[in-house]
Parts: sequence; structure tokens; C-alpha cells
Amino acid sequence: MKDLYFKQPRICCISDIHLGVHQNNSNWHKVLLDWANWLHTELQANEIEDIMICGDLFHYRDEIAVNSLHVANEFFDILKSYNIVMITGNHDCYYKDNSLVNSLSILKGRPNVRIIDKPEFAKIFDKRVSFCPWGTKISELKPSDIIFGHFELVDFKMNNFKVCDHGDTPDDMLDKGKKIITGHFHLREHRKFDNGEILYLGNPFQMDFGDAGSTKGWYELDFNTCETTFYENKISPVHIKLPLSELIKYDGITSELKKLMKGNIIKLVVDKNVT
Repeated sequence: MKDLYFKQPRICCISDIHLGVHQNNSNWHKVLLDWANWLHTELQANEIEDIMICGDLFHYRDEIAVNSLHVANEFFDILKSYNIVMITGNHDCYYKDNSLVNSLSILKGRPNVRIIDKPEFAKIFDKRVSFCPWGTKISELKPSDIIFGHFELVDFKMNNFKVCDHGDTPDDMLDKGKKIITGHFHLREHRKFDNGEILYLGNPFQMDFGDAGSTKGWYELDFNTCETTFYENKISPVHIKLPLSELIKYDGITSELKKLMKGNIIKLVVDKNVT
């Protein structure tokens, strides 16, 4: 490729932002913008200028609400000082199995944003790198040191309750690349194999009770070492299941409970008989 994808060898990797989640609810728009401002502060502190987004910027495939489009503009204004590279995820694409028509196309006019909706291969900081938007077939890939994608890989957790039982196999994927960095599944998962490693980035903040108990955040990738470092998001709301049996152990609503509940999403689980 004639142009450089990233300015520096240390980059931020995120995925599955799902702008518009929960019927384009304004509360979740605020969660996103608060997180974007936090990420901006984090990247400044770590002197990082590049962001790689591994798919699913938007939540709804068939239509995007006007208020979510407005928030998308605010989101990219917050991150306008960064060089951003994005591949399409399945939620960004109109068709279920390819990226021919996608919602990320509306961002192609932004000078700091590069949209990848077809497979691309490049030499970046002496590493062979493949960019694989939704619908890319493993057979299309060239041997790579790093593969960015939005993959469905069998035996990885889709959420807290279900393991993926369809899609590509980790063995086939690792035949093409030593380090796979992918979006799609919302739980963070990092597995090391004899011939490489696979990292699911997860979503940047909890979005439903399927995320309860899991930590979210962003990853730093260093092209020089191919090592990743995780930075936890501690500012976004979390989902908490509060059993009634635990609640009645407290003498009323204590300061500890108030602190636990404040700003978070609480589900009361009635796990014992009450009058």
C-alpha cells in the first residue's frame, strides 16, 4: 500500500462499540460519549496516536436512527486528533455474509478515518499485517504476523452463557497468522497456542447482563514486540445481579449498597420466599 496505516508502532485496539444499542437510548449514548472522553484522556496519557477498531461501530444493521447519527458525529469529534483505522463488523453490514453495503461508508469523508471493507494486506513496522472485514474467508488471507478481523471462531465464548459452535476453527486461523486480534464476541478472551495466540477484544463497556462480572477496556498493541497490554475501564456503568438473600443481610440500604448501586444497572434476584 502506498500510504502508512499507523503513525506509531504502539496503537490502541478496541471493538464492538455498538452505537445505538438498546433502541438508540439516550442514556446509552451518554455512556458512549463519557467513555470516548475517558479513552481520549487514556490515550493522551500513554502517548498513543492511533486507534484500530475491529468492527461493529453501529448496532443496527438495517437502519440507523437520526439521534445515533448525531452521536456518531460527536464521538468522532472527540477522537478527531487520532488516526483511526476501522474494519466492518457484521452489525455494520446490510448483508449477513459480506461487507459490500455498510454503514461505515458515511465516515469515509473524515480525513483521520480509514474504512476497510475489503481484505487488505500491508507491511507495517516490519510486520506482515492482514485486515479482514466481515465476510473475509480464511482462504483469502496471506501468511501474516498479525491479523485484525471480526471472526466467528468455534469454542470461544460468545457471552457468559454460550460457546460458539460454528464458524472457523482456531487451527485454520493460526495457519494464516501468529497473532489474531478480533472483534465480534463481547467477552474478552486471550488464548495462547503452540503456534500463536488469539485475542478477542470484547466490547469497551458492559451493555447487558450477559456482560455482568466481566471487565472491559482497551488494549495497547506494540508492533515492535507484538505484545498487548490491557487497560481496564472503571468509569462506565456495570450490570449487577443482587440476590434478595444477600440484600436482607444488610440493615436497610447501607452506604455500601448505595455505593454499589450508584450509576449502575441493578437486577434484583428473588431467590427466596418472601411475604
